Amino acid sequence: MIGTHLSRLQQHGILMGRADEFPELIEAAELLREEETHIAGKIRVLCVGDRILVQEQEPQTKNLIFREFPSEEEAGRFVEDRLKTYDRMWDGCGCKIDYYT
Repeated sequence: MIGTHLSRLQQHGILMGRADEFPELIEAAELLREEETHIAGKIRVLCVGDRILVQEQEPQTKNLIFREFPSEEEAGRFVEDRLKTYDRMWDGCGCKIDYYT
């Protein structure tokens, strides 16, 4: 099942669904980094085999969203960018995140 999820991720660039759809993927993942967003749960950098993923949670539906990155460094930059946006949301700037791209 992990292979199916990773194939879908590679094919579509994003993998999204309820947490109970991905138990094998989550269990197989090594946690490299975890940050609390205070708005949309935790954002995590994961390693699954030789692949680096970022896992987010869409705030309204609570769906998990996975994206693949070519390196841990690029995943880290993505997380930092997200955290800055969440920080600006606290300031009331009206920022919104498009989780689907």
